[in-house]
Amino acid sequence: MSEIQGTEKNRAADGLITARLERLPVLARKQRVWVAMLGAFYVFDMIDLSLGSYSSPAWRVEWGTTVGQFGIITSATFAGMMIGGLFGGRLADRFGRRPLILGGVLLMSAGSLATAFAQNYETVALLRVVTGIGIQAMAGTVLVYASEMLPTRQRGRCTALVVALGFLAVPLSAVLSTLIVPLSTGAWRWMFVIGALGAVVALLFGRRLPESVRWLLARGREDEAVRIVADLEADVQRRFDGPLPEPVPAPAVRPLPLRDLLSGRLVGRLLIGMLAAMGVIMIQYGFSSWIPVLLVERGYSQVESLQYSTAMAVAGAIGAFSTYLYIDRWQRKNVIATIAMIVAACVLVFGFTGSMPLFLGIGLLAMAAVNAVMSTVYAYLPELFPTGVRGAGVGAAQAAGRLAGIGGSLLVPAIYAGFGFSAIYVYVAVVCAILAVVVGVFGSRTTKVGLE
Repeated sequence: MSEIQGTEKNRAADGLITARLERLPVLARKQRVWVAMLGAFYVFDMIDLSLGSYSSPAWRVEWGTTVGQFGIITSATFAGMMIGGLFGGRLADRFGRRPLILGGVLLMSAGSLATAFAQNYETVALLRVVTGIGIQAMAGTVLVYASEMLPTRQRGRCTALVVALGFLAVPLSAVLSTLIVPLSTGAWRWMFVIGALGAVVALLFGRRLPESVRWLLARGREDEAVRIVADLEADVQRRFDGPLPEPVPAPAVRPLPLRDLLSGRLVGRLLIGMLAAMGVIMIQYGFSSWIPVLLVERGYSQVESLQYSTAMAVAGAIGAFSTYLYIDRWQRKNVIATIAMIVAACVLVFGFTGSMPLFLGIGLLAMAAVNAVMSTVYAYLPELFPTGVRGAGVGAAQAAGRLAGIGGSLLVPAIYAGFGFSAIYVYVAVVCAILAVVVGVFGSRTTKVGLE
């Protein structure tokens, strides 16, 4: 009996600690720093992801790489990311969020640096597996960490902001590629050196990132969690006019066995998360990753292809940042469904129009909407699972997304070879419609709902 009473007291204490975190009316300075750091890590994540797309025209010139071979390189990246998602999420639940974030950044950077010395597309493909493992181990855990360390009222906007900051890397990569890649036959290699600089950020600033409060509570490390929360409270109290709001009792954070993810209500949430992740990856890479290669195939020069890709990347970053304005105003599942249908309409026009001004304009709008739906889905995924299995749940969902990316990266060149340019965007529009129905009709309501 005493053991049961002690357990109940511990859970009540854990619930009070999370309630103290939830009651903060504004973000503490350290929380703002964490958001900036996570965004910086996401910048290098997106740089590494976009490097293959922007280097592909140079590989075509230097090695004679075909569209099909570029598909193999893209699939290799996704294969690594699938491994990183499956194992990284589970390791984050077991060993903590912080080690997986920092370790993932270091592995990703090592793979990128090694790619700079590759001599053929086969070596690039192998190294993209390594890079992909690091990318996904880090990226999935960043989403989990952001959702766990911020109050519910700020959670959606700040998680979307982390992802949006990452999308700044895409126009940055495009601009750098436009300037660097055409300089010489092997100039693309410097892009991968730049992609490896995430390790510098991790080594210099990683110590400022504490462990997740919710993970500490799930592991019974209440003293550490209390110190972190008390520090945040003291910072907010210094800037907040008046006493902090009283903490509202919250459900306790508790450890869960992995099997719970495959039973009860969680298995349904896992399925929705997997389908949502699969949908946005197939949309993102079906629409944008192939544009530089496909434009060259349609007769545009390498420079023209990269210039238009740069403009689209800027539009995509604007779309990602736009989610900050509305992601906490409406249910996330409804936001996802609505934007997915906007993407479907845009890509159909993009694929079939014969007007060059309309082609260019609708492409920019489509890219903005694609990144907006992607940011919202990434904010949505960690909210589907309780702390005890959040890493594994998000990791499994994103691993499914990367598996879909492998299939999509092989399917797109097959569609292009068999049916032409326009058919690719019919495929993307169909995926958008499926995503809208799955999440909009069957998805859980998570906006302004506690994590546990």
